[in-house]
Amino acid sequence: AILGLLSLAGLVVLSIVGCFAYYPAPDECLEAMTDTRVGALSAALSMDYTETKYWTERYDDWTRKLEVGAYLRHGELSDYHRWKARLLREQLEILEHEVEDGERDEVAKLIAIISRSHNRLYRAFAEEL
Repeated sequence: AILGLLSLAGLVVLSIVGCFAYYPAPDECLEAMTDTRVGALSAALSMDYTETKYWTERYDDWTRKLEVGAYLRHGELSDYHRWKARLLREQLEILEHEVEDGERDEVAKLIAIISRSHNRLYRAFAEEL
């Protein structure tokens, strides 16, 4: 019984450590998001759908890791922060579709919108959390 309880406790501890390792701190996520933003928006400017899809998926993943990492470290995540991340993900999805459709003017507008959304999300998680 004692070995079983110790094994269970060890499993719980390893799970918690694994969560903190897989979902990095918000500042690390924000740094990685900046790099993936450059890749996504550059690919979109060149109207390369395959590259845009690749980078927007990575960008989306980082926004989700940002939310979970912030939740793990702060114990809560406000609706404000959730909406900032969700809005950015929705814009990335629209960008991907516009590149696929070859709408160069719409892509240029979305790039500016996504850049502003990224900056607002960055401020929300870096300064207001």
